[in-house]
Parts: sequence; C-alpha cells; structure tokens
Amino acid sequence: MAKPLAGTGLGETGPGETGRGETGLGGTGLGGNGPGGNGPGGTGRVGQRPGEDAPAGDGPAGTPPAGTSPVRGHPLDGYVVEDQVGFLLRRAHQRHVALFQEGVQPGGLTPTQFTALVKVVVLGRVTQNHLGRLAAMDPATIQGVVRRLIARGLIRRAPDPMDRRTVVLTATESGLVTAAAAVASACRVTEATLAPLDPRQRRCLISLLRKMG
Repeated sequence: MAKPLAGTGLGETGPGETGRGETGLGGTGLGGNGPGGNGPGGTGRVGQRPGEDAPAGDGPAGTPPAGTSPVRGHPLDGYVVEDQVGFLLRRAHQRHVALFQEGVQPGGLTPTQFTALVKVVVLGRVTQNHLGRLAAMDPATIQGVVRRLIARGLIRRAPDPMDRRTVVLTATESGLVTAAAAVASACRVTEATLAPLDPRQRRCLISLLRKMG
C-alpha cells in the first residue's frame, strides 16, 4: 500500500507531486506522479493489488482528472489549490517578475533595489529606517539592499543638513541616471503585466490590491 501524503500535498514540488500547482496528492495514489500515483511507483489507487485494473471515472475508487478536487470523503475534500487566492496571486507575481527581469534587470537592478532607489530619488534624502517602511521591507532586507546600492555607487550616506546627528541616504549622479532609465523600462513592464486586462479591469485590480495590502 502506498504511503499517504508522500509529498507536501499542497502544490509545492516534492516527491509524489507534479510540481506545477496540482493538488499534489501523488503520495496517496490519488492522481500524482509519485509512489502510489500514476507514475512508476504505483497504479494510482490506494491498496490496489498488483495486476488489478483501476476503475475508471472520478468516484471514490477511481482516479480524478488532474486539477480537480480530491475524491469525496478524503480529508481535503473540495479543496482545489488552483482556485485559492494565494496560488493565483503567486502565479501573477511570477509572471510579473519574469517580465521585470527581462525588461529591467539587464541593467542590474532587482525589484527591491529598484523600489529603494526610486524612493531615494523621489524623496531626495531619507533615513534607512524610514526608507524600509516606505518600501515595505523589513530592517534586515533594507539593510542589504542599501548596502548593495551603495557598493554600486547609486546612493550614498551623508549627514542630514537639518540634523548633523542623523545619517541620511541620497542618490548619486549615477543613481539618478540609472533610476530614470529603470523607470522607463518599468513602465513598459507594467503595461506588459496588465496586457490581458482592459482599462476598467486594470483600475479594479489596482484598487483591490491596494485594499488587500
């Protein structure tokens, strides 16, 4: 008999799963590709004896089609990963990041570096802690981002003219040029990301994302 839940079971890549957001229950023999599933490890039905044909259909004794919910009576009955908001947001984010890397990253900026640099340019001068809050990054993340931007000569630390005890971040001349070029590319990336939506849908999506965030 196959071992239950051989993989993580929720669409992540692991033994007994498809690795592409499927229901990921290959370990139970309910449609995955791992032990006990439809792959080399088994015939696709828990407790099936060698040589016994699996019944067709998606009833309790059969194997449901890929992408459908588990069989009735299973502990995850009715839960479909592909229909969950987290899964859908992650897929949309993956697509956007791929477009960003193609359109902006050849200049060497990661999404977090781009955000931090643009905020520094817009604000003129800002403390690292305040920049982290504005860019929605935790202290450890913004510290690393700032360190890499300084190493590339795009921003610098300097005493605040209004309070010499405070150290602020400002953009260098190279940072200003890089930010301007990156923003032009980012506008094209945004357009490509939203390409499947009409203007009304775009406004609605942005509004909903702001509300959720």
